[in-house]
Amino acid sequence: MKVFITGATGFVGRALTLRLLRDGHQVVAWTRRPEAARDVLGAEVEIAGTDLDAHVGTVDAVVHLAGEPVMGGRWTKARRQRMWDSRVGLAERLVQAMERADRPPEVFVSAGRPDIVFYQAGCDTLAGDPLASLQMSEAGIARRDGMVIDECVARGVPAVMTLGGGYSEGAWRAQCLSVRSIIKKYGQAKTDRR
Repeated sequence: MKVFITGATGFVGRALTLRLLRDGHQVVAWTRRPEAARDVLGAEVEIAGTDLDAHVGTVDAVVHLAGEPVMGGRWTKARRQRMWDSRVGLAERLVQAMERADRPPEVFVSAGRPDIVFYQAGCDTLAGDPLASLQMSEAGIARRDGMVIDECVARGVPAVMTLGGGYSEGAWRAQCLSVRSIIKKYGQAKTDRR
């Protein structure tokens, strides 16, 4: 089987690439850093150019794992857009390339656009918490949680926010403020109780 992988140099992508090679499959890697990919992935992996159409019609499967890193740095509006574009935008481009292909791949796996988000809204980042290294305020935690839910709503992705973490006396207040702010903005979840 010939497998086209975006994000092949990432944590999951590297492990998948090695496993596929070990199992006797061919791998075509599409990466933002083609010059570094050869060093990371080795000579057995074909490094794809930027033209998706040139490769998508020649493979049996496409695995989309690419994405702007979420760790490190502030989540500015511009950065959130880059994260979205690198995941969902690229997934849409892959689908379009597959639709144009004379022989589209039989399998498409994408980590690019979730059907639902489960968000663990922990408070162990709260200033004064024994585990806190970020030292966030209660209002800061509410803003963080609101930003996550706002992004989900803006993208039309259902979200489930669970509360957890937080080992200081003020953790419950931060969680309460966060939940109240979200309910005030969006209302309570509707359920069909029969």
